[in-house]
Amino acid sequence: MKITFNLKKLRNNPETPWFLLDLAMVFLVSFNLLWILFDWMFSSPLVAGGIHYLSPSFHDFYADKIHADFILYDLMFVSIYLAELSLRWIVAIYKNTYERWFFFPFIHWYDVLGCIPIGSFRFLRILRVISIIYRLQKLEIIDIRENYFYKVFQKYLGIFTEEVSDRVVINVLNGVTKEINDGSPVGHKIQERIIEPNQKELVGWVGSRLGSAIDHAYMSNSTEVRSYLKTMVHESLKRNNSVKRLNLLPIIGEQIQVTMEDMSVELVEDVLVTLLEDLADSDQQLAANIINSLLQAPAPEEAHSLWPILQEVTLESIELIKEQVSEKQWKN
Repeated sequence: MKITFNLKKLRNNPETPWFLLDLAMVFLVSFNLLWILFDWMFSSPLVAGGIHYLSPSFHDFYADKIHADFILYDLMFVSIYLAELSLRWIVAIYKNTYERWFFFPFIHWYDVLGCIPIGSFRFLRILRVISIIYRLQKLEIIDIRENYFYKVFQKYLGIFTEEVSDRVVINVLNGVTKEINDGSPVGHKIQERIIEPNQKELVGWVGSRLGSAIDHAYMSNSTEVRSYLKTMVHESLKRNNSVKRLNLLPIIGEQIQVTMEDMSVELVEDVLVTLLEDLADSDQQLAANIINSLLQAPAPEEAHSLWPILQEVTLESIELIKEQVSEKQWKN
C-alpha cells in the first residue's frame, strides 16, 4: 500500500492540528471497524468454535466480558465520534463554511448515520475514513494516487459514474423525444431562442458556404456550363417562330440567325457568370441577403411545413446522441 506523506505542507500550516485529528480519527475508526467485523464474525458458531479450539481462555473472556456487552464498548467510540463531529460543526458555524448553520449534518450525513450503534449503520463509518483520506489528499498532505487500491477505486468509480450519467442522459433525451412526439412547442422555442438570436451568424456561415460551393462548382465545370448554355440557346432559337422566319430572307437570313445565336449564348453566359461571381463574392453579401430574406419572408400557407423536417432532424440527432452515449467507453 503506497502512501506518500508531504510533511512540508504541515509547516506553518494552520490546518496542522486538524490533520493530526484526522490522522487519529483514521486509526480510531479503522480499529473500530475491525473490531466490529471481528465481533460480527464471533457471532458465528463456526468462528467462535475455531477461536475456542485455538484459545479457550480468550474465547471465554471475550464471550463473557466483551461480546455480551459489545454495544457498550461501541458507545465509547460513538461518544468520541459525536464529540469530534460537534467540534467540527461548531468550527464550521464560526467560519461560515456553509450558508446555513444546520447544513453541516446534512452534508456529513454519513458521519451522523455512522454514529448510530445499530447493525449496518456502523459500517457507514468506512465512509468517514474515505472522506478523511480524501480531505488529506485534497490538502496534498498525502498522495495515494499510486496506491493499488486507489487505482482500483478510481477505475470502478469511473465505471459507476459513467453508467449512472449515461442513464440520466438517455432518460433526459427520451423525455425530450416524447415531448417532441407529443406536439411540444419545442420547435417554436428552437426558432425563438436559437435560430433568431443567431440568425446573423447562421446567415453569414450559410452564405459563405454557398458562395464557396458555387465558385468551386463553376470553376471546375466552366467548359461544361458553356457547352450546356450553347445547346440550350440553340434549341430555344430553333423553336422560336420569329427566328424561323429569318431563314426566309435570302443570303443573309442564315447568317443573322447564327450571329443571333452567338450573341444570345454570350449574353446568357455573361449574365450567369456575373450572378455566380456576385454569389461567390468574398463579402457574400448577395447570398446573405437572399438567405436572410428567406428566413424572414412570411408564408402563412406554409407556416408549419418546416417543422416536420426540423422535427425529423431533431429526433434523428437525439437518437444519434443516445447511440453514442450508450457506448461503454470504460470497455475501450
